[in-house]
Amino acid sequence: MIVEATSQERLSITDQMVEWCDGHARAMCAGAKTKSFKHDCLQSHDVYLIGKIGELAVHLWLRSLGIKIIHKPFRRSYAYFDTKDDFIVEGYGGQYQLEVRTKARSVDMQPHYECCTDCIKPHLTYVFVNYNRAAHTTEIVGFADEELMRANVRPVLKGAGNCNFAHKANEYNI
Repeated sequence: MIVEATSQERLSITDQMVEWCDGHARAMCAGAKTKSFKHDCLQSHDVYLIGKIGELAVHLWLRSLGIKIIHKPFRRSYAYFDTKDDFIVEGYGGQYQLEVRTKARSVDMQPHYECCTDCIKPHLTYVFVNYNRAAHTTEIVGFADEELMRANVRPVLKGAGNCNFAHKANEYNI
């Protein structure tokens, strides 16, 4: 169970938005090297692109809600890895660090679909985004803090089978 987003507006992704996100994805590929938590290799351009599209959707969603954004994860250079390079927002009596998790699909999100993350950190609020590549849309699925995550995740261990593949790393599905 994820707390559903209160303003679940669908966002159309334009070619211009994809180009902007692609520029950030390319800069990330050229910057600090990070490994995929699902594969034992360097993170791919496509994964960075999907992530940036999700972050752009969250940025636009937060702005539409009038939430004050202290820090956003878009920068000129990605030469170094920054563990706090997420959204930091202010509201509801405090500041919160948001970790965006975007899943690319060729269909709209369905109630039985899962979102996942490689870890659960106490200082993060996870925001889940569905990116429909075929329809060129995103939607904010919902969000969960550590307490909600720990109460509702299903751990999937490395090597576990899932349809036509085996998981290459531990992950948490919600």
